[in-house]
Amino acid sequence: MKRIFATLFLVALSTFVFAQSYSIFNGPEVSNTTLTYWVDSASGSTFTTAYWIHNNAATPVRGKVRKRIYQLNTPTALCWWCVGVNCYPPTFTISDTFTLAAGAGTMLTCDFDPDSATGTTIVRYTVFNYTNAADSTYIDIVYNMPSGPAAVSVHSASGVNVNVFPNPATEDLMLNYDFPDAASAVIVDLYDMNGNEVGRWENGNKTGSFPVSVADLPGGMYVCAFWSGAKLLATKDVEVVH
Repeated sequence: MKRIFATLFLVALSTFVFAQSYSIFNGPEVSNTTLTYWVDSASGSTFTTAYWIHNNAATPVRGKVRKRIYQLNTPTALCWWCVGVNCYPPTFTISDTFTLAAGAGTMLTCDFDPDSATGTTIVRYTVFNYTNAADSTYIDIVYNMPSGPAAVSVHSASGVNVNVFPNPATEDLMLNYDFPDAASAVIVDLYDMNGNEVGRWENGNKTGSFPVSVADLPGGMYVCAFWSGAKLLATKDVEVVH
């Protein structure tokens, strides 16, 4: 059965309990956290990170993404971003409204150009329910540009035992995963940037190491999602090039 991977969670309100509708993943879940990266400002290139906004709603949800810059390393630094296939220039602070089907999702891509300057930039991206702005989640991204050579550091979390390689991939992609505490056997789904499932693999176990073919897929960005039943365990960004 086709599963659609998506951006926003359902609002669940009761008299006593409010359940947050949205989760953001960058491998592990990173909702309401600070992600710190070290960027080589002398490289002259754009620094790009990608995240998945996940919807566990039982009904479609309308949402938006808001960008807020708290600090720039230099006034000429630039932050632009995309929600799915819709991209926004640095001057835009809020996305168009988008509707996500139940259990669907989309990619949030964040680009940063430090304009060859050192210092620190802090940006918050907030995903919120269009009909209830209080129902939201966010990530704070801290870009550090030291004066010396920089080693890029990406967010990771302990307990997430996933590796996919080579990345970028041209013909085959090796999947390695180990989730001993998962409630059931792990299923691996591959999604394109529109949230459409383009591949599914399983070996009936909670651990696995096997190759899969991506030779017939168009070049571009994809996300591997690791599931145990209806629970999303982790995601990994994958690029396919030909």
